[in-house]
Amino acid sequence: MRHNTKAMKRRNGFTLVELLVTIAVLVVLIGIGVPSFRSVVQDNRLVTTANSLVRSMNVARSEALERGREVTLQPQSGTDWESGWEVWSDTDDNGSQDADEIIQTIGAPDGAVSISGGPDEVVYEPSGLTTTNGCFDITDSGSSAARNVDVSPTGRASAGTGSCP
Repeated sequence: MRHNTKAMKRRNGFTLVELLVTIAVLVVLIGIGVPSFRSVVQDNRLVTTANSLVRSMNVARSEALERGREVTLQPQSGTDWESGWEVWSDTDDNGSQDADEIIQTIGAPDGAVSISGGPDEVVYEPSGLTTTNGCFDITDSGSSAARNVDVSPTGRASAGTGSCP
C-alpha cells in the first residue's frame, strides 16, 4: 500500500497561524484570570490574619482557665498590632513580662495587612472572661475588602467579614 507523503507532511504539526491564534487565546484567558487571582490572594491574607488573631485569643482564654490566673494578649511592640502579638502570663506577679512567661508569639502579618481599632491589650481572667473587649479591623492596602475580629466581654472571639460595626 502506498502513502502519499505530501498529504502526511501537511497533517504533521501546526501552522504558524494556528499557533499564533492559540497563543492569543491563552494571553486573553490569562489577562482575565490574573485580577481574579489577585483578589483571592488578598482575601486569603485577611482571613489568615483574622484567624490567627482569633486562635491567639482562644489560646489566651484557655491558658487563663487552665492556669487559674490572668493571661494577656498584647502587641509585641507598644500598641501596634501590625508588629505581631504575644500571649503571656505574669507568673511571678512582678507586673512586667519576662521571657519565660511568654506562652505564644505570632510574627507580623504580611506587610499589606493593616490592623486597627480594638483595645491595646486583651486580658483574660481565670474565669475565661475578659476585662477588655472590642473589635479589630483588618484590611489590605491593595483591596477594599475587610475582616474583623470581635472579642466579647464573655471572652468569646469571632472573626467576621467587613469592618467592625
